[in-house]
Amino acid sequence: MPDRYWESYEVGETWESHGRTVTEADIVNFAGISGDFHPVSMDEQFAKAKTPYGRRIAHGALVFSICMGIAWQMKMNTKNITYGIDRVRFPKPTFIGDTIRVTGRVTVKDPYVRMASAFLLAIIRC
Repeated sequence: MPDRYWESYEVGETWESHGRTVTEADIVNFAGISGDFHPVSMDEQFAKAKTPYGRRIAHGALVFSICMGIAWQMKMNTKNITYGIDRVRFPKPTFIGDTIRVTGRVTVKDPYVRMASAFLLAIIRC
C-alpha cells in the first residue's frame, strides 16, 4: 500500500485484511524468541488433559504480533510509528490452523501537539 498522510485518513474509515493462518512453526519459533515455553502452547498432552481448550493454543503475544504485522501491511506506511497500545484483550483462544483477519476503524483524528505530529486512534480487532 502506498504511503498515506494524516490528512488522507477519515474518521469512520474501515478496513479488513487478508487472512494469515497460525502454524505450529509460528508457535515454536515464538517460544524460542520470547522464552515463553508455557505447556498450554508447547505440550499437546498437557493442553488436552489440563486445559479447557483440549489442544494447544497460540501465545497471546504471538497473536498480537501477527495482528500488528497485518495491520501495518494493510494501513500503515513508512511514515507511521506506533505511539502506544492502550488496551489488548484475548477473548478467545487461537489454535494452530486458525486464520487471523484484522478489521480496523479510525475513531479519532486529532493533532498531537507534544510530538508536533498527528494522532489517529483506530480500533483493531483480530
